[in-house]
Amino acid sequence: MHIFTIHTFLSLTWAEWGSLLVIGGAIFAGLHKLLSNLVDDVLEPINNNLKRLNSSFEEWNQWHKQADKRFENGDKHFIRHDEQLKDHERRITNLEERK
Repeated sequence: MHIFTIHTFLSLTWAEWGSLLVIGGAIFAGLHKLLSNLVDDVLEPINNNLKRLNSSFEEWNQWHKQADKRFENGDKHFIRHDEQLKDHERRITNLEERK
């Protein structure tokens, strides 16, 4: 018994090998379609949710940057007002001491 002859290979004829190839290709195509549908039906909604989450984070970062700017401006006003208050307190103390 030979592994390869003109009409057979591993004890199967070339027609049998062709049939196995067609059957394997059909199974592979079916699995490919099934996996493709699985990716579209399961992973696509997850991907869309991740995109929405990412855009929400970007919006939050923009809002946070604006809030930081407002806080810094408010802090500058607070420092200026605190200095004015100390100046007013000194003036009032000086006026009280003159009386």
